[in-house]
Parts: sequence; structure tokens; C-alpha cells
Amino acid sequence: MTIAVLPVGGEKVVASETNSHIYALLVAGNIEDALVDSTAERTIVSYDLPANLDKEASWYYVMGIVASIAPETKRIELQAFVNDQPTEQVTVQMADVLDFVNNRTTEDNFKAKLQIV
Repeated sequence: MTIAVLPVGGEKVVASETNSHIYALLVAGNIEDALVDSTAERTIVSYDLPANLDKEASWYYVMGIVASIAPETKRIELQAFVNDQPTEQVTVQMADVLDFVNNRTTEDNFKAKLQIV
């Protein structure tokens, strides 16, 4: 079900039930200013980092939400913003996230698979 199409940075973000569900769970965790775009290839989440939330903790929270709502996506790309300035961009394969959340790998092994730029 397509709700709307929003132009963002030259790309079109399709508002969908999946995007809305991910966004709602972000808001429940106090991440209120976010852009979510989930496709079969990737799920992108950009958000303003709340002052009371650690950046790395926010990565795990976002990855967990995406894994629970859109496990079929191939990778997750996320980026937090602090005072309108981008922090590191994190990319990880969904298979690695699912291995971590299902206790099939250690946190150290999982962290080694995060691509941080």
C-alpha cells in the first residue's frame, strides 16, 4: 500500500506501512525526527539523536527495530545528526544483524561487521 511519494535528496521515498511502522517504533524510543525508507535492497534511517541517548546505543536500537519490522531488507544504512551535523554513517548487512539479535554471533564479531564512515 503506497501512501505518498516524497522527494528527498534527488530520490523518491515512498511512504509505506513498513516505513510508518519503523517510524512509530523510533518515536516510541524518543527518536522523533527521522526519515525512514525501506526497500528490499536497503533500509535507510536518518534521525536527530536525542540528547539523552548515546550515539552507539541508538545504532543498536535502530538496527533492532529494522530487523524486527523489515528482516527481508538486505542492508541497513543509518545516520544520526547532532545539532544538524551528521555523525558517522553506519552500514550493516541484515544477515549480520539477525545473527547478532538471535545470539549466533558475539558483539565483538558483530561490531567488526559494521561499516562506519
